[in-house]
Amino acid sequence: MVNPNRFYTYAYLREDRSPYYIGKGSYRRAYKRNGKPCGVPKDKSRIIFLKQNLTEEKAFAHEKYMIAMFGRKDLGTGILHNRTDGGDGVSGLIVSDEIKRKLSICNTGKKLSQKTREKMSQSQKNMSKETRLKIGLSRKGKTHTGETKKKISETKKGRKNSVEHIEKIRLSSKIRKVNCKFWKIAFADGNVIYKDGIFQWANENGYNPSHIGKVASGKLKKHKDIVAVEKLEHPPTTQEHFSV
Repeated sequence: MVNPNRFYTYAYLREDRSPYYIGKGSYRRAYKRNGKPCGVPKDKSRIIFLKQNLTEEKAFAHEKYMIAMFGRKDLGTGILHNRTDGGDGVSGLIVSDEIKRKLSICNTGKKLSQKTREKMSQSQKNMSKETRLKIGLSRKGKTHTGETKKKISETKKGRKNSVEHIEKIRLSSKIRKVNCKFWKIAFADGNVIYKDGIFQWANENGYNPSHIGKVASGKLKKHKDIVAVEKLEHPPTTQEHFSV
């Protein structure tokens, strides 16, 4: 259950310790620039929390009070860079189908720049093994709905893959077969089994796939009666040890 008292109010301070921005947030909001009319202090000691453990309603009320107290520069009433009087956050905002449709139309046909593509590619390369394992476990066993499959099919109609792209697909298929990952699962009673995929097996046998991933990465010592999970680079050498 999400904690209803997760909200707080915070202030950004100038070097003379006078506030230049008042905000309301939760989690890491105070350290992010998103949607703010001013920058976040590089010196984190100039980010202070005014009140914590508040409901969203109380956090909005305190934000409005503090902005009113120090005043806004754009209105000539004070020293803050805030552009509103507070109480106008968007947590819990539900976007209507009409807005979603307009956003979809605006983004149709847009292409990512080469620089953006390179950044995305680099972020994938820098992803830790633990993160890759979690993503893999979370996606295994998921299936698209009929509506989603239909949309995907529509987007691909009329497209023709280049010879180069077809060759890449062929090579990646070969690589997947060579790099097929097997898992060794050890139990508290001494039994050991091998699996060529553990997400579906975990769900079918009452285990939490995420917790199994944590056992594999060393974050958990055990999950129920599973005491060790090891990824193998090659399949088991004896057929009797392999369980599908």
